[in-house]
Amino acid sequence: MSETYKNQRYLHKYTSIFDVKEYLKKSIHPIVIIPLGSLEIHEYISMGFDTILAERVSERIADELNLLIGPILPIGYSAEHVGEGVIWLKPETYLRVLYDVIDSYLESNFSGFLLLNCHVGNRGLAIATVTQYRRWYSKLKIGHIEVWDYLGKCFDAKTFDDYCIIENSLAIYFGLIDKEKILKERKEVTRKVKISKLSPWLTTEIEGVLIKTLPEASYETGEKIFNCAVSEIIKDIKSWLEEPP
Repeated sequence: MSETYKNQRYLHKYTSIFDVKEYLKKSIHPIVIIPLGSLEIHEYISMGFDTILAERVSERIADELNLLIGPILPIGYSAEHVGEGVIWLKPETYLRVLYDVIDSYLESNFSGFLLLNCHVGNRGLAIATVTQYRRWYSKLKIGHIEVWDYLGKCFDAKTFDDYCIIENSLAIYFGLIDKEKILKERKEVTRKVKISKLSPWLTTEIEGVLIKTLPEASYETGEKIFNCAVSEIIKDIKSWLEEPP
């Protein structure tokens, strides 16, 4: 197997089709990971945080299980995010994109696909896609992973604030933010949380939540949660690979 493959599992960065053919020929489970991210508001954290998370998790999984990583979909369904710079796809557009990506892979000899979702807004559409393809292709190996479910479980998250601590801690662990600098520069921030039991929230209704939980976040927490989540995801994927389609 070429050095290119050993050092880089991203399908769209392969030097030639021959590397892909070699992988398909030698792999026991020729599965493609389809990472799902988003471009949305995370206050002072990168708008592409979910996409960065998808990349980090995919790389660890691919290395451990000898899988390939398809191009990350950096734009998701983020209608709840209201603000400058946000880009999102309407549900029908997003489904069509997922269908077209999977259909393209079906023209090759991959035995299955794994949608690795790192943006909660994509959840319903990802599940709908997997369910639909299971009906269309009874022998197709296609699965779905919600990364935030694993992160929440590893932190024993029960509240909205808990998930904000997780996000802050991961951002620190990934080197995306400087905790002390942010706390120093943004001392006076009003926290505004308006979450209805019936109406889905918009970002204009939860302002200041991340900054108010930042003091509780840490590099160590981010490292621990990330490693725990990846370990549990790999464990579940291994079991899934052993199951018949």
